[in-house]
Amino acid sequence: MFGRHIHFFQFNPLHHIVVKQRYGLGALTIPALWLEHGQTLRLFQPLLDLCVARSAYSYTTLRKPVVACGLLMDYAIQRQRELNADDIGNWHWLQRSFLNEFCVHLYRGTANSDDPAVRDLDWRGGCSPDALLGLGWGLDTFFGFLGDALIEGRYIDNPNPQEIVTDLLFANIATKNRSREFSFLSHLTKSTGTVNSRDATGKGIFPKRSASEPFQESVKRFRIDMLKPLLTIAFLKNPKASSASSREDLVGQLSAALAFGAQRSSETLNFWVEDVEPKGDKVAGFLRHPQFFKADSLGPNRQEILLRDFGLTPRNLLRDRFEAGWKNPLLNSQFWARITWMPMPGFQSYLAKLLLRYLVEYRRPIMAQRRGKGLPDHPYLLVTRQHRPTLGINIGDPYTRAAMRESWRRALSRLARRFPDEDLRFGKHEGTTPHAVRHAAGHVFSELGASPKDLQRLLHHVSILSQRMYNQSTDEEVHEKFERFGNLNGVQLREIFGADDASFDEPMFMR
Repeated sequence: MFGRHIHFFQFNPLHHIVVKQRYGLGALTIPALWLEHGQTLRLFQPLLDLCVARSAYSYTTLRKPVVACGLLMDYAIQRQRELNADDIGNWHWLQRSFLNEFCVHLYRGTANSDDPAVRDLDWRGGCSPDALLGLGWGLDTFFGFLGDALIEGRYIDNPNPQEIVTDLLFANIATKNRSREFSFLSHLTKSTGTVNSRDATGKGIFPKRSASEPFQESVKRFRIDMLKPLLTIAFLKNPKASSASSREDLVGQLSAALAFGAQRSSETLNFWVEDVEPKGDKVAGFLRHPQFFKADSLGPNRQEILLRDFGLTPRNLLRDRFEAGWKNPLLNSQFWARITWMPMPGFQSYLAKLLLRYLVEYRRPIMAQRRGKGLPDHPYLLVTRQHRPTLGINIGDPYTRAAMRESWRRALSRLARRFPDEDLRFGKHEGTTPHAVRHAAGHVFSELGASPKDLQRLLHHVSILSQRMYNQSTDEEVHEKFERFGNLNGVQLREIFGADDASFDEPMFMR
């Protein structure tokens, strides 16, 4: 059996490994599932074909069906002694006695199973609904693809006796999934009241929400009235300190300010110095693809420049602490887009001064120290001042997701202490994450009259449907809007209700 190579959602692989693999000429990097095959490994070809066919997806997204199928394969192998062709052909038994139990073990772990072979999986449980939803989506995606492939006659069963059971199992699941008879964990979808007609395998493993439990809105945005204090107060660590590093978190402050251009955090981490240019009291910002953008149409792209000049790989292709994802935003044919800043009065002038301070007082001396230590240069805008070589952290290293997240958490804590009467707890559903600033920017653009197509461009959405969430209003906003409408539109209201007199007669019992 294989060692514990990978951790994903509290799960350990037992009979498989997932590796990052280059495909074709090396330009495409995808996750691949390798299965135990006697004393060797065999590549699970259907998943590789799926990843190639869906190569427009991010690596993180592609990894979900790969990991989920690996876990299902482990589970099937551990329960193989009780599986036979007759049981696998009995869909009622297969769903109720195998797939539902698989979903239960994903959520609760395998420690309390009556089957020693299942306990050997050592799944710890405690997985969140969002994480399980990702696994369920991954399984649905794969089995939908496999079902179509089987119809076309691909993937003939492997004659190896050890694999016949799992091949039959996967084929039967794919057939049912393709005909839309069920889906994995679909009841966990954060829907808006619509009912999923497909039977949700795994339904019931989570307790139902109590009727008294408040409903959490799926989309939250950072409070507009807290945006200015976020930039001007939250990143001041100790205003009276003598050294700049003790006085303020300048790189954290700049990363927060850049979010006012409605970028995702990962896109900010991919910025090169030249992507954000101060021009007087304005700032020109550009979203450029970390691999394919070319400053000169005849010259090298960014991936080629990174390798040639710095010996580096684009951050969206990394799988270490320097990774910065890329969700394929809407760009033009030259792989770039213009950034539009949130139109807050005075913001661009503030950002221009902050950016100049950062470049001159922070990044320039830090990168000079880095070169003085014999460390390689790089073009990324945001860098760290920490230097802990024993931990693998060097001065001038590109700013990481973990550093950005920790800086944000600390800034939010300072803001909460400054405004104790406000609810500023960190969390997605509280609307206090860096991504919530993107939601706030989208809402501001929408309130200013941006059309759906305008919002699509402003937020760099590939699909025009993605911007719908930015048009949502809270209950309080809707209430205030129509209260104002009633006060300002008396003539129109009288036309609607057909009353010339705005007063009501007293009821008889009040006379």
